[in-house]
Amino acid sequence: MRSHNLPKWISSFLSWLLAKQRFDGIYGDLLEEYNWRRRSRNALIANICLIRDAIILIRHQNLHQKKLPKPRNIIAMKSYFLFTFRRVLKHKFNFFSSVINLAVGLAVVLLIALYVNSEMRYDKFHSMSSKLYRLNKLSKTPDGSWVKNAESSGAIGPALKESFPEVDEYVRFMNVGEFILGVEDNFLREREVYFTDAIFLTVFDFNIIRGSRTEALKENLSIVITESLAQELFEDKDPIGEIVEVGTSGIPFKVTAIAEDPPANSHITFRALVSWASITPGSGTINWPWANNWSTQTLTTYLVLNNPAGAEKIKNAMPGLLAENLPHKAEDYQFYLQHFPEIYLHSADIQFQENLGSFQLLRLLVILAGIVLLIAIVNYVNQATAHSLQRTREIGIRKALGAHKRQLITQFLTDSLIITFLAGILALVAADLFLPTFNNLSGKSLQIATLVTPISASLFLASILFTAFIAGIYPAWVISSYKAVAALKGKIGNGKDKSRQVLLTFQYASAIGLLITSLVVLNQIRFLNTQDLGFNSESVITVSRIPTAIAGRTDAFKRELLANSAVADVSLGNSVAYQGSYTTMYSIKGVTDALEVRCFPSDLNFMNTYQIAVAEGRGFRSEADSTAVLVNQKFLDLVGKETWEGLVIAADSDGKELDAIGLIDDFYYQHLNSSVEPSIIFLSDRIEFLSLRFESGRTEEALQHLAATWKNFEDRMPLEYTFVDEILGQRYATEQRIGKLINLFTAVIMALTLSGIIGLTAFMVNTRFFEMSLRKILGADKWSIMVLTSRDFLKLTALAFVLVAPGIYYFLSRWLEGYAFRISISLWWFLLSWLVVAVLTLLSVSTQGLRLIRATPIAALKNRDT
Repeated sequence: MRSHNLPKWISSFLSWLLAKQRFDGIYGDLLEEYNWRRRSRNALIANICLIRDAIILIRHQNLHQKKLPKPRNIIAMKSYFLFTFRRVLKHKFNFFSSVINLAVGLAVVLLIALYVNSEMRYDKFHSMSSKLYRLNKLSKTPDGSWVKNAESSGAIGPALKESFPEVDEYVRFMNVGEFILGVEDNFLREREVYFTDAIFLTVFDFNIIRGSRTEALKENLSIVITESLAQELFEDKDPIGEIVEVGTSGIPFKVTAIAEDPPANSHITFRALVSWASITPGSGTINWPWANNWSTQTLTTYLVLNNPAGAEKIKNAMPGLLAENLPHKAEDYQFYLQHFPEIYLHSADIQFQENLGSFQLLRLLVILAGIVLLIAIVNYVNQATAHSLQRTREIGIRKALGAHKRQLITQFLTDSLIITFLAGILALVAADLFLPTFNNLSGKSLQIATLVTPISASLFLASILFTAFIAGIYPAWVISSYKAVAALKGKIGNGKDKSRQVLLTFQYASAIGLLITSLVVLNQIRFLNTQDLGFNSESVITVSRIPTAIAGRTDAFKRELLANSAVADVSLGNSVAYQGSYTTMYSIKGVTDALEVRCFPSDLNFMNTYQIAVAEGRGFRSEADSTAVLVNQKFLDLVGKETWEGLVIAADSDGKELDAIGLIDDFYYQHLNSSVEPSIIFLSDRIEFLSLRFESGRTEEALQHLAATWKNFEDRMPLEYTFVDEILGQRYATEQRIGKLINLFTAVIMALTLSGIIGLTAFMVNTRFFEMSLRKILGADKWSIMVLTSRDFLKLTALAFVLVAPGIYYFLSRWLEGYAFRISISLWWFLLSWLVVAVLTLLSVSTQGLRLIRATPIAALKNRDT
């Protein structure tokens, strides 16, 4: 006769409610009654009666008097931690090695998380950021390519607001180089002086300490200064309503507000804001019509849109506006809008930008952090599975005593959690200690204290739990799968585990890939720094914003400077090799279309000071050459001429004709990711910059003489100079930062990979000890044993090289395409990277292989299980 079991839900409920010693009796009574009813009545009646009987029996058991046992999960967890503690005491080296490996990976993740968090927070404090857009421009170059910049003209903003209802506001933001600011006899040179519209402080949420946000920049000759600049100019005096002299002519501006210094996470920085009303023609004291027309592209325009669809609408309408207001550039300019939150990280391909980050660098750092953490986890996995031989009897005994696979997995995950938690604490300490060095490499001022927030702490704990699970689940699954009999005999594990080889190949591939990347990046940076720019930047200093006292007596000033033999040459003009040039339209006789040309207004000594060679013709000889011009080779290519002789060019702005007297080689004044522009050099009587070349090895003497001469001519305004080669070197600060960070992480990954190799070779020696001992008895020499020991590892390095080389070559080729001047990737760098990894592998394997060579075969045979 068929027997029925109680429904599972009632069994589970009784098991949870009753102590074990009472469960069996009650369950048996209920089961007997239940089966009788199922035979004599239907299932529904049997189930109803079962519920009634269960309630009656439980009620009469006086459950509240029974002593409940401890929950089984608490006992289990206590045993798991006890087993882990005992294993730590027995295998200290393995434990601390695992902790250090994971600590290194977590420390790298912490540092990069700090960096990424800092970069991602840029410009987030502006309440209107979601509505803000920047007007960018694509400019067509003479060779037909297009380059991006963020420059626009002063007339575009007002025209867009008038033409498009989607535009609520426009903000013009313009810097015209270094300014001299003075209060009585206290003068400062300041580069971060910007002319801007009155709406600026309403659109952007920079903190105003004193003054009106809405009124501060409305009036003519109004200036807003930052708190730090106010302290430098006025010290403890109240600046509101006071006068600041601006420029070499000392135009008086009234201080209308004090702003807090822009926060570190703002790509817009300033020290002084000057009202746009001051330079508006007809009403402003400073008459700058060029800053308010359509032609001059020198400022940045921001727009506040009430509808995101307006961005595309404006882009599509810009060709029509250009055709109407700037017809000669309608085919050469293409305007588009860039969302404000994207500016900081997504403007690497936009020229003339400062204070910006790099999304590519951010992505690279995240990838590197992932690789480092993965390698640390791989090391842990390899070490855990490799040293599982030392736990075989423990596993066998526990399985023989009835331990389930789930319990063993929980035990090993507990091991992983404890190790990862300790590694996390060590990582916090290591990250804090290494943070100053990382700040120096990355150019940041990060602090570990930024992690002391509920969100950051939660993310850190979550990352530890995730790392513990990822690191522990594979070895836990593998080790818990061992058969009890095999484990008791110690016959588990081998030196040729496929999964372990896959993980080691990943480590090799990461190390080789980063070594190749380091070599390419370092050689490209070296190439950029040593590239012949067409002029000599060494031993040259520059001073900008020359005061009137010197500009009016240039000949006397030059004579006094050149009286000292430490001074080789002096130039006083309107431009220097890296600043002061501009582009404008020129018409060339014999060429129908007007062309955009880069102009370098200079003096007679400009060419000699920067040692720019004249390839053909002659240079400037005297002031009589005021209608002469030098052109570069790119200019000839643009106009389609083979010779400079007979060229006559005229500026569209004033019609003044210039006769070409010579040809100069192309020289590079921008970042070398840009191509050379068609350029001309001509004489100008405007004085903005001083360039001084001094004799090599006599720097201090030349600088002291300059300071003394400056004081003789101008004792009010300070002398501040800049070394030209330092300015040029700063252009490649991002590349140099990338190179340093890649070198750092390459060293970390190489160290982790080497650590993993050493651990695996030690494991291999243990697993192949008996085999190699037999080979020695049969006559194998030490070299053949060494070859057998190393062969498998070298095969993996070769496989890793084959797998990673194509991808790395493609990635680096794409990266180099961003430079107009770049190196060629050498095959030798690939081979050298593989050779370095192979040699390090051989060294680590050899140290372990010596154990096999020196070991006595008899000892291995005696200890062999049979």
